[in-house]
Amino acid sequence: MKYFGLIAAAALVLLLTIGVYVYHFYGTLNYGISFSTDAWGQFGDYFGGILNPLLSFIALICLIQSLTLQNQANSDLRAELKQTKQHEKLRSFNLLFFNILEAQKTQVGNFSIKTRAGVASKKISGIDAILHLEQEIEALREGGASNKDIEEYLEEVDFKDCIFGMLRSFYLASRLVTDRLSDAEGFSLMERSSHYQTLINFTDFSQLRLILIATQFTTGPYADFLKSHSELQATLDAVGLKFDLY
Repeated sequence: MKYFGLIAAAALVLLLTIGVYVYHFYGTLNYGISFSTDAWGQFGDYFGGILNPLLSFIALICLIQSLTLQNQANSDLRAELKQTKQHEKLRSFNLLFFNILEAQKTQVGNFSIKTRAGVASKKISGIDAILHLEQEIEALREGGASNKDIEEYLEEVDFKDCIFGMLRSFYLASRLVTDRLSDAEGFSLMERSSHYQTLINFTDFSQLRLILIATQFTTGPYADFLKSHSELQATLDAVGLKFDLY
């Protein structure tokens, strides 16, 4: 429609030029049709002098309009390519993220500890082992035990380093969300929070409590990262959990 309007404008200019010429020379001056080649040459010069600047101006407008449309098309293409790139990033991320979550699920069944050294020392596995740890920690707290005392207790009973393995898996999943869905990668806090919620909801509740215990009572880069992670802490707060339950 825009190009049709420009064509109509050019036709109008042409008709107006002819109309002015006819009105002036035929209507006002009463000139007839000349048979002189010089007169027709002057007539051509007249039309060229009048129409060329006007048509050049219209052509310039058409060019500007064409460039504007091309720039708009390029902008739309860039936006589409950026969106496609983000979708590919998210697809690649989700593949790795859910693989970590799936691997994390198997750790509860493999988790085992031994009770404190003594005649009655025995091995406890699975969720029973986590419940036993919680009871022991609560008893130690009631007896005035410090965080260091509880850390030493965990090192004593965790003979296969299962607690460290669970903490590491949770750390890797959290770190993956933090790094791959960062603002610099074009993702938002809302998208990260959604995946933190997925991480928490897809982690068995007993396993999640054990991870909170490990974060609270152990030292090292994994526990330090989780305890200082404000976005993850905000997600935990939303479901009534925190890194210092005991």
